[in-house]
Amino acid sequence: MIGRNGEVVNGRDIEKIGAHAKGENEDSVGICLLGNFDKYELEKKQKKALICLARELKEKFDIKSVHFHREFSEKSCPGRNISLDLLEEM
Repeated sequence: MIGRNGEVVNGRDIEKIGAHAKGENEDSVGICLLGNFDKYELEKKQKKALICLARELKEKFDIKSVHFHREFSEKSCPGRNISLDLLEEM
């Protein structure tokens, strides 16, 4: 999980199956951004932490692609104020 101040906090153990992307949980890793991104923009520190963590996890687990929750759901998660363009930086 990544707080608005950029602090990264471990949630569920990495070896446990998550509940972040329906139908994709068994072979993926979830990152939770704390905040309401329908209401607020992504903070600079939070964005930097997200990019660093995504890159680290991609390298560690040989992850080929990164997706937002909304790609697997009808919800706007993580919010309309976060652009899919952010994925290009990861």
